[in-house]
Amino acid sequence: MRQTEQGHWLNILGATAFGLIGTAGFAWLAHFECFRHTHYPMRFNRKTRKVHVFRVDGTVLTADWNELYFCLGRSYQARMWTIQGHVLADDRKTVLETFSFPQAAFGNAERDRLRHVWEYVRRYMAEGPAGLIEQTPVVLPIADRRESFWFGWHRTHAIEGLMLLPGYLFIYLGRWISMYTSKIPVWPEEVEAQCVIAADDRFVRDATTNPEWTK
Repeated sequence: MRQTEQGHWLNILGATAFGLIGTAGFAWLAHFECFRHTHYPMRFNRKTRKVHVFRVDGTVLTADWNELYFCLGRSYQARMWTIQGHVLADDRKTVLETFSFPQAAFGNAERDRLRHVWEYVRRYMAEGPAGLIEQTPVVLPIADRRESFWFGWHRTHAIEGLMLLPGYLFIYLGRWISMYTSKIPVWPEEVEAQCVIAADDRFVRDATTNPEWTK
């Protein structure tokens, strides 16, 4: 009887320790994603030749498009490739600040697809939107709102296979908590003033022009 009681208490202690470790681990991960911003947008202004980047701390970097140095860079911590923009000092060698496009590629095999993303942005800044409008079927509906439940679910690919469903459920739970504890980014008035879109601009694409499932 005494051994049974000892085993019972050991099970309780083990479950408690496991729960505390899990909670601490979740809290540690959450502080990277929760109570921040829902996303970190960028603006490429072809007319002013400026790039505006929303920093993680909520401030905004504004840089000259023609002075930035872009390349494919690798994050050794996350082991993934991104398109990186570098703000250089006057010597054109010292990097003062770096920002990355949101798209990422894991491994060399996927790296080349990022070149298509770069070409899209480069052509827009060089030629304008006319030649790219057919390549813009969907715009993320997150500019002034949090993503909807179903849109977030779709983006985590939770419907691709039942075998992967438990993993996707865990990922989506974290995504949902992060999304609804974070603020929607708001551009400063001076940036908005530089990026006014004409009411009759026929190349406008936003969430209202998306397919129904993204709205």
